[in-house]
Amino acid sequence: MIKVKIKHMKILLVILLIFCGTAIAENLEVELHLTSYHFDDDGYEEDNYGLGVSYFFKERWSATGGIFNNSYDDTSIYLGVAYTYDLCSSDTFICTIGALAGLVTGYEDNIDHAGDLYPIILPEFKIGYQQYFLKSRFIPDLGDNASAVFTFSAGREF
Repeated sequence: MIKVKIKHMKILLVILLIFCGTAIAENLEVELHLTSYHFDDDGYEEDNYGLGVSYFFKERWSATGGIFNNSYDDTSIYLGVAYTYDLCSSDTFICTIGALAGLVTGYEDNIDHAGDLYPIILPEFKIGYQQYFLKSRFIPDLGDNASAVFTFSAGREF
């Protein structure tokens, strides 16, 4: 199990380095998914390592996608659209709120829903200094086999 996680992290690191070396688009954001906090501590996996990429196609709108190790220790892939609103910003500091709406995989055996794709609408909060940021998203309690959770990631804007 640990070897599989290390292999996935090596692949994600290579992808991240490729993006860092070739990212010339002004509206690109790369984030490393790091950890989560579950309100009900029922043995959920809270090391949720992964990689996310967002491209801002309008001032406040972005297309976003990524891959991470979910709370059930399965691989999840997500794709969606996000909207952000600046609470405060300057040349070096930014603080935003927003929401991500899309689809995610990896929960087929754990949460009751129709099919392999699960719809998501997640509020998010971001705080940053210069081009670096920390981001948190909230996932509400989804029923018997789930827990409300905060996710945490760190990233860089290009």
